[in-house]
Amino acid sequence: MVNYKVRITLVGPSKSGKSKLANYIADINCKLPEELHPTKGLRILEYDINNVKIRNEKSTVDVQLWDTSGNDEYSQFWPVFSANTDGLVFIHSNDENAPKKLDLLYNYFVNQKNISPRVCLVCSFSSEEIKYNLSSKFSKIAQINVDLEGEGEKFKQEFQKYVLSVVNNLDNQ
Repeated sequence: MVNYKVRITLVGPSKSGKSKLANYIADINCKLPEELHPTKGLRILEYDINNVKIRNEKSTVDVQLWDTSGNDEYSQFWPVFSANTDGLVFIHSNDENAPKKLDLLYNYFVNQKNISPRVCLVCSFSSEEIKYNLSSKFSKIAQINVDLEGEGEKFKQEFQKYVLSVVNNLDNQ
């Protein structure tokens, strides 16, 4: 059995749902309080994807999710968040300011730190199709509409495919 390790960094505006998504993906069954408290700096969650085939071998993937703060006061830590990251997930909700914040994050993480769009993903908590159009920068990045209440298992499967594509990208470097 082959064991892979992958680090996925979650970025997005404050209150966009990064922690909610990280908890769901990592199967942390905690009920979030009515009044959310923003993530201070960084929160790291870990989980495994077991018994998957990678390069025709049964494998396990140890996934580390870096749930980063969307608060601008933590932008000084972006170099730490971007160092050694294998995949990058942009998360947003129905916030009209999200496209501008996501552009800023894209410019830093993808353009300046040379993270390939192939290992990026956009997750939108919009209740409709992505309500606020993202800039053309995101046209080469896969996008998923997130409905954890109605289609949570489908989302988990899509996210797992994304993680496996990140692993395959590492394997091909």
